[in-house]
Amino acid sequence: MNVAIRAADGADAETIHAIRSSAADALTAEFGSGHWSHVESLATLRRHAVDRDLFLAMNEGEAIGTFELQSKKPGFYSKHWFADPDAPACYLFNMAIVKTSQRHGLGRAIMAEMEALAATDGKRALRLDAYDAPAGAGVFYGKCGYDFVHEGSFNRVALRYYEKLLGA
Repeated sequence: MNVAIRAADGADAETIHAIRSSAADALTAEFGSGHWSHVESLATLRRHAVDRDLFLAMNEGEAIGTFELQSKKPGFYSKHWFADPDAPACYLFNMAIVKTSQRHGLGRAIMAEMEALAATDGKRALRLDAYDAPAGAGVFYGKCGYDFVHEGSFNRVALRYYEKLLGA
């Protein structure tokens, strides 16, 4: 296993779309249709590759995952949910790993690389949400050392919120 992450650009939109589609299809097949079944269009992903911090996770030269990191706290997050509310933090969104790469330790390796990237950027916390449904990845994030901090909903989607203090 040789996992590395790199910034994505507009040329990676098709790869990101394929990864997200693979993950969405697998979740839909296992848990039925839900919010997790939606994948953004190629045009939207091309725009996001320019105006957001999108990344690809690579293993042995093959793209196996994708995610988005933001430094700005999303408006639907409350800083009071977190252990160190004012700590510089990154917020993880849209993590997806192709089905054939799941359950081999690659997700944990990606999380470790992501945490190292955030820490190198001076962040002291990594925060994220997961569906509060069987399709949610909360158990995975717990195994990666993330603490459950809050539950709620956004746009009628039930979510569970997690945090990991970096360097702790």
